[in-house]
Amino acid sequence: MRWMSEVWFRIRAVFARDGMERDLDDEFAFHLEMEERKLVAGGMSPAEARRRARVEFGGVERQKEGARESWGVAWVQEGLRDLRHAARQLRRRPAFSALAAATLALGIGGTVALFSVAYGLLVRPLPVAEETRLVTFWSDYDWRGVEFDFVKDAVQGFDGVAAYSNDAVTLRTDAGTDMLLATIASAELFDILGARPLLGRTFRPGDDRPGAEPSIILAHGLWQQEFGADPDIVGRRVVVDGAPTTVIGVMPAGFHFPSPDMRAWIPLDLDPSSGNYQGNGWLVLIGRLQPGTTPAQTQASLDALGARLSERFDYPERWDKSRNPFARPLREYLLGDVRPAVLLLFGAVGLLLLMACANVAALILTRTMDRTTELAVRTALGAGRVRLARQIVTESVVLGVAGGALGVLL
Repeated sequence: MRWMSEVWFRIRAVFARDGMERDLDDEFAFHLEMEERKLVAGGMSPAEARRRARVEFGGVERQKEGARESWGVAWVQEGLRDLRHAARQLRRRPAFSALAAATLALGIGGTVALFSVAYGLLVRPLPVAEETRLVTFWSDYDWRGVEFDFVKDAVQGFDGVAAYSNDAVTLRTDAGTDMLLATIASAELFDILGARPLLGRTFRPGDDRPGAEPSIILAHGLWQQEFGADPDIVGRRVVVDGAPTTVIGVMPAGFHFPSPDMRAWIPLDLDPSSGNYQGNGWLVLIGRLQPGTTPAQTQASLDALGARLSERFDYPERWDKSRNPFARPLREYLLGDVRPAVLLLFGAVGLLLLMACANVAALILTRTMDRTTELAVRTALGAGRVRLARQIVTESVVLGVAGGALGVLL
C-alpha cells in the first residue's frame, strides 16, 4: 500500500539517514553523468560538458537540500539536533541542571504519590461486583449469630445479607506454622460480594452450620507464598487452629475483603447451642440492595427491621440496637469519609507542583538572560526568533523529563 511505503520511507530517512544520503549522492551522480554524455554526444569536449552539466543542473548541494526537504522529516532532524544541543547545554552547567531537576522531582514526586493515594481511596473500584449496592448495617462488630439469622430472614429490600468478622488463626503446613489474619464469614458472603474464585469454590449453604467439614479459602498471595501456587491445592488438607481443614478454593489476584491484610476466609460456626451464637456480639452485617432501591426505601426497610428487632430481642437501654438503624455504603465503611481530607491534601500538593514549576521557570529565565551573547551571535548567523525560542523550549523539555524521571523514582 502506498501509505505504508511512504511511512517506511520516512522511517528510513530518520533512522537510516546515512544510507539515504548515499542513495541521494548516487542519484545525483547518475543524472550528472547522463547530462555529460548527452553534451559530449552533441560535440562538446568532456571538460566543457562536465562544467555545462553542473551549470544547467543548478548547484548540486542546493538540489540535494531541496530533495531532503521533500522527504518530510526535516523537522525531526532539527528536533534531534535541538535535543543534542540541549543535552550539551545542561551538561555544561551541572549545578543548575541538578537544582532544577531536583526541584521538579520534589513537586512531581509528591503529586504522583498523593494522586495514587487519592485514586485508590476515591476512584479505584473495590474488588466486588456493583459496590454501590453494598451497604453495612449499623452497630458493626456487635451482632450475634442469633441476630444475624433473624435479620437475614426479616429484612426487606435486600437481595441478601451476610455476616463476617476478623480473627487471627494458626496455619500449619508441611513448611511450618504461621499466624495469619483471616475473615470468619457466613456462607453468603461471597455471593453478596459477587466474588468468584480462581480455583475451586466459595462457601456453600451449610458450610457455616453444625456438622459441616472445616474448610478454608486462600487469598492469592497466601496461595503463592505458602503453597508455591500449587494448581492442585483444592482438596488438600491443612491444619487451622489445630483442626484438619480442607482447602476448597483460592481467590484471584487483586481480590481482598475486608482489607488486603486478610489472607484467608473461614466459615462461621453458627451453632445455636454454642455460646458465641447467643453471647456477645462480634459480627458485621453486610447486605446487597435490590436493584433500583432508593435511599428512602432502604431507610424504611431498616426502620421496619429495627421495630422487629425490638419485638424479638430485649436490649438494655444503653445498647438498644433497634434504635436509629442506618446503613453505610461499603466504600465509606471500609475506607472512611476521607474525601474532604484527601482532596485538600491533593490540592496542597498541586500548589507545591505549581511552585516548583514557577521556580524552575525563573531559573531558566535567569540562565537565558546570561546567554545574551550566545543568542546574539546565533541571531547574527541567521537564526530567527522562533528558532531560538524552540531551542530554549527544547532545553526546558529535557529538564522537565529529567525532573519527571527523578520524581517517579521519588
